[in-house]
Amino acid sequence: MNYAEEARAKNPRWSYGSWARSLGLKGTSSITKVLNGERDPGPQVSARLIRYFQFSKNEAEHFKKLLLLQQLKNDPRLSSILFGANRDRGKAAVPIHMLSLESYEVISNWYHQAIREMPRLQDFKEDPERISEQIQFGVSPEIVREAIARLLKVGLLSRRSDGHLVISKPRYSTTNDVPSSAIRAHHAQMLDNAKQSLNLHTVHEREFTGSSLAIRTENLSKAKAIIAKFKKEFSELLEDSQEADAVYQIQIQFFPLAKKGAPPS
Repeated sequence: MNYAEEARAKNPRWSYGSWARSLGLKGTSSITKVLNGERDPGPQVSARLIRYFQFSKNEAEHFKKLLLLQQLKNDPRLSSILFGANRDRGKAAVPIHMLSLESYEVISNWYHQAIREMPRLQDFKEDPERISEQIQFGVSPEIVREAIARLLKVGLLSRRSDGHLVISKPRYSTTNDVPSSAIRAHHAQMLDNAKQSLNLHTVHEREFTGSSLAIRTENLSKAKAIIAKFKKEFSELLEDSQEADAVYQIQIQFFPLAKKGAPPS
């Protein structure tokens, strides 16, 4: 916000629209929501801000850490993450692993998962320009390079003796040690990608389906267990580490459409 005030003071014709165009954004909505505290800047906006202000490498890392702290400030587990234990009085201490900035960004930014799967592809080449072109939804070569370095650092990718990238760990899932803000950010980005896919991909390339149900909430745990079982079997059926030629995302949403009614009197 300070930048906007200073820019307007220097040039009365300055506007958020002109700034958005300088950042390469389609409109002012994203940047104004960030400035008003209504949303966190996503990876694309963050990268464009870093380029726009010509931050040095150290300044860029500091900027990313400030964004991380902003994302975590309202997370109820922040103090536990920072200090490594649950300090709520009256409760038994629960050990919690310190979450690094790299791990947080891997979980919260969707493209890390896509890039991690790409070494399974038959025609994979570690070329950020090529990977950038292959990945849907606009991921720049610079972000691809950073993502590969980050995946190597946290141990989700490794290099063979010949230097080729390989997946170094089997499929994994998040645990209670991951702040909810990271998981929320990941799912929110994937939902945005799904919306774009509706117009980007043909019905032969995607499958979108949904049902509205009136349910008994006491059966929710059983329903979630069925979804988890289906996702596991679906992945085992389709995943191919030898002859894969595409990377897909499966999203399953199951959420309330209407509030739970009051019990009958």
